[in-house]
Amino acid sequence: MRLVYLLSFYLLFLRLFSQTTLICSAGNDVFICPEVSPQITGSVTGGSPPFSIHWEPAGFCNNASSIFTTVNIPTSTTFTLTVIDAAHDTCTDVVSVFVNDIYKFGAGPDKGICYIGGAPVTIGDPDNYQGNYTYSWLPVSDLSSPASPNPIATPSVTTTFTLTVNSPACGFITDEVTVFVYKIDADAGPNVTINEGETTTLNGTGGLHYFWTPTVAIKYFTTANPDANPTQTTTYFLQAMDDHGCSGYDSVTVFVRPSDDLVFYNTFTPNNDGENDTWVIPNLYKYPDNLLEIYNRYGQLVFKQFKYNSDWNGKYFGQDLPTGTYFYYLDTKSAKGTYKGTVTIMR
Repeated sequence: MRLVYLLSFYLLFLRLFSQTTLICSAGNDVFICPEVSPQITGSVTGGSPPFSIHWEPAGFCNNASSIFTTVNIPTSTTFTLTVIDAAHDTCTDVVSVFVNDIYKFGAGPDKGICYIGGAPVTIGDPDNYQGNYTYSWLPVSDLSSPASPNPIATPSVTTTFTLTVNSPACGFITDEVTVFVYKIDADAGPNVTINEGETTTLNGTGGLHYFWTPTVAIKYFTTANPDANPTQTTTYFLQAMDDHGCSGYDSVTVFVRPSDDLVFYNTFTPNNDGENDTWVIPNLYKYPDNLLEIYNRYGQLVFKQFKYNSDWNGKYFGQDLPTGTYFYYLDTKSAKGTYKGTVTIMR
């Protein structure tokens, strides 16, 4: 107990008879270039030696227990100096080491624009700012401002732009960014001539996705190869798109020769998917007094209709007929006479 009393008395003595108050300084702020390891230097006045020294964050210091220490930091960092003297008085101070931002700057990620209808793009890293830095882009064409940290680019062909950033204190860096221009060479195929009532398959190329207009008298108009059966000469317009959302355009004309000839398709698919669900006989509307009869392979009459209007859906008394081949007899009740043949139901 006597030792404890003596130690307490000693500490009280130090506080009472110390000439000055403990004062510490972490020094002046430091400004450095990237990848430079500066020294920060603190100082202590007053107080009662010996002193305990500690810098924080210690992990960036080569000796966190020394009044001066070399630091290695990737970004600007504030260090705190803590000094404790023999009387357990404590003082703290801070100093900031600012790392020049030049290594944060750059040309930014690659961009892409559409050749047709594409919006311009802004290039340059989002962290770019003017400050005391100068920016220089090459080539200067197709840029809104070659001296801007983030110019707007509007190239008509794929272009790589080179950025040079200069810092008065730390020299310069260079970086590159490519602006890809996506051009879709859409082709709707050659013009075609058909007889009225016939169907032709269009041949679109150049994209991954397709859309044809007008959408009348055409099936599968969101595919590259739709079936078109216009009753009069029609021009179809193609929009072909790639996976970047860029488009190209072309057109094709289907010329239609007037014809009274009937066209018989040998298959239809009555599965209620909205496509080819009834047996259509093109141009039959020109013979409104017709008579159609359908027989199965056993000679049984399964469908009969006066004035047939291309609406048979493959049913017999409301029930689906099975997949198979059926025989038709069509009397046009005109000079065209009668027709016989087969039609297949596919389910």
